[in-house]
Amino acid sequence: MEKITCLGGGAWGFALLSILQKHSIPLWLWVRSKEKSAYLTTKRTHPKYPLFPLAPHIKITDSLSQALAGSSYVVEALTTQGFVEQLPHIMVQIQKDIPLLLTSKGLLPEDGSLVSDYIAKQYGRERLKQLACLSGPTLAFEILQQKKSLAMIAAPQKEVLQQTLSLFSTSFLHLTCSTDIGSVLFSGAIKNVFAIVMGVLDGLQEGMNMKAAIFTEAWQECLQLMQAQGYHTKTLDLPSGIGDLYLTCSSPLSRNYSLGRFLGEGDPLPLAKKKIGMAAEGISTVVALYHLTQRLSLDLPLISFTYSLIHSQKSAKMLLHQLWSTLKEPS
Repeated sequence: MEKITCLGGGAWGFALLSILQKHSIPLWLWVRSKEKSAYLTTKRTHPKYPLFPLAPHIKITDSLSQALAGSSYVVEALTTQGFVEQLPHIMVQIQKDIPLLLTSKGLLPEDGSLVSDYIAKQYGRERLKQLACLSGPTLAFEILQQKKSLAMIAAPQKEVLQQTLSLFSTSFLHLTCSTDIGSVLFSGAIKNVFAIVMGVLDGLQEGMNMKAAIFTEAWQECLQLMQAQGYHTKTLDLPSGIGDLYLTCSSPLSRNYSLGRFLGEGDPLPLAKKKIGMAAEGISTVVALYHLTQRLSLDLPLISFTYSLIHSQKSAKMLLHQLWSTLKEPS
């Protein structure tokens, strides 16, 4: 392999590079701005995790063409929206037979589609053959610490699946496999919305009993969403399903959970976003899911709650009271 390119210098990009740097393969990191490129070139660490420097052989650039030139494997570590914005520039610079690993977990807010569907629509279904995704209950900080973790790789093509496994398998990261990339991507995206709800409960200092009740409702809504979109509900039994849902809904290191907690504590949305300092995919994903429920006439109280939390002026406490009243009603 001649060269691997990682797109995105956030915490997750650093975590993925910490795995890839074990290989004797040229590694390039692309970041958006000259300022960030200069900072990382000098400091070699993520601002939040200064104890985990990049390996000396990793090259950093803000030039997308330079980062992608001659690359034989591309890793996406951006937000969903950020990646879609860069796609026109990316797809013209990589060959059709170059594998592209998707790691963002979100939906396009305009129509609720997956990035894989968007790529197929814009660039042809042949491009799907080279796609893979990495999903599961993995916090960037714990990957950097090399703590034991479980995730999964999904790819429709066996060759891409095996190549990706060989790149990311380590003694501490156990990987399972799937060829159903759509179900894995969708299950990984929807859990971010429910993590916001669970964060709100902790922000409002609700008890474990209520958290268990809401988590049960979240699981039911995951099942309904997967069924409505024609994805395999069995995927929810896998690391990208129940595993990722549990972790994202319970860890203070989860940005979506943290967003919800700050909102529950009374912070306005702009301040809550500023406090987490990173993009929370659940904010845009809930827009897509809310409009999906409207189109399909689905009654999903947690989706409606989160959408109102983000887009109305009502307090989290008032909205939670309304939610609880709705859930208490006999079905």
